[in-house]
Amino acid sequence: MIGLFSKETRARIAVTPAELRVVLWAGAYFFFVLASFSILRPIREQFGVRAGPDKLPLLFLTTWLVMLLLNPLYGAVVSRFTRRRFIPLVYRFFAALLLVLFVLLMALEGEGLTWLGYGFYVFVSVFNLWVVSVFWSFMADNFGSGSARRLYAWIAVGGTLGSIAGSMTALHGLPFVAWLIGDSQSAVVPYLLLVSVVVLEAAVFCAKRVMARFDTQPDLGGGALDARPSRVGGASWDGLKEVARSPYLLRICGYLLCYTVTGTLLYFLQADIVGKHAASAADRTRAFALIDVVTQSTTLLVQLFLTRRLLATFGVGRTLGILPLVAAGAFAAVWIWPGFWVILIAQSLRRSARYAISKPAREVLFSVVPRSEKYKAKAVIDTFVYRTGDAAGAGILLGLRTVSAAIAPVAAVALPLTGFWAVLALGLGRAHAVRAARDAPP
Repeated sequence: MIGLFSKETRARIAVTPAELRVVLWAGAYFFFVLASFSILRPIREQFGVRAGPDKLPLLFLTTWLVMLLLNPLYGAVVSRFTRRRFIPLVYRFFAALLLVLFVLLMALEGEGLTWLGYGFYVFVSVFNLWVVSVFWSFMADNFGSGSARRLYAWIAVGGTLGSIAGSMTALHGLPFVAWLIGDSQSAVVPYLLLVSVVVLEAAVFCAKRVMARFDTQPDLGGGALDARPSRVGGASWDGLKEVARSPYLLRICGYLLCYTVTGTLLYFLQADIVGKHAASAADRTRAFALIDVVTQSTTLLVQLFLTRRLLATFGVGRTLGILPLVAAGAFAAVWIWPGFWVILIAQSLRRSARYAISKPAREVLFSVVPRSEKYKAKAVIDTFVYRTGDAAGAGILLGLRTVSAAIAPVAAVALPLTGFWAVLALGLGRAHAVRAARDAPP
């Protein structure tokens, strides 16, 4: 086997001069997409802790229903417009909703603010998946399997830097603005929404620059040479149909469901532990921002030095199998040593493995599917199926909590699931290799 740091591996993962500019613009695009979400994430999490463990399953179910309703609407938009029009439209739709939420956060208090917190939690849970899914659909529309394995890790670095920048904005921006205007930190939290809107518009600008590069050089990413600016076409419900009839896409669904179910179980444990650690909204926001900073810093190191080498050396399947192993370790650690710093490290490692290793590898899987599936079916998987796993995880936890509030039953369910998850990863790797070989030029 070729070594991770061998000369052969370095040659296989090199970026050509022609690819460098588009990689930089795509990385900048992803930087602003994840920065916009990372600014909002700590606010969402503190609203989740404020709602309490009893309300979180209902919020997860509501998010799932919203995803189900939005998917045919998104499918209709993709069918009708070219990507040059519908990609900015999606981002500006969410930016407009952020402006509405800002006004409401400034105006409401008491019971009204409580209900708005529920709505904000659902909105951000929808927002984060959709804006990221659109980004990776666009990447899959241009990069072939070989280019994706070489370049996705570099592009993902841009997103990681954006996550760090967004988390640092939430972590340090609150006390700075509070000092500047002479008010409490809790009072200035809504202003972070305005920052997120500006950052999201910067993502639209970068997306247009990436489009311009690919529209003039459609073969730049090693994908098909058809006319990418044309409409995808089809019907609004195509995404659900494509997922249901494709064994390959169903395997991806299974992999993602294992991730989301186990992630939801660990998320609820995190909410319990952080709720005991931090009492005020500002303290909880800062605690979750700290978790984000640690996560993204670890992610960046792995992306810079390991991700491309893992994909080149181990292939897609075994690289996908790393995350289930890390998740198993996270549950075991929290089971044995429950506490804030343990959950911080466990969540950071699990999420780092997801963002730095599993996410780029999973996105490579979509480089070998038809164009309609890259936008419509992928959106169904990244949003509806993802939140289906959340809802299932929440339901499992509710069932376990009727028996015991201890961590042991949660770990007893999660650990066997990680084993099945690893088996799915290896199967996906083999299926991707067959498709990639079929699509390779003679």
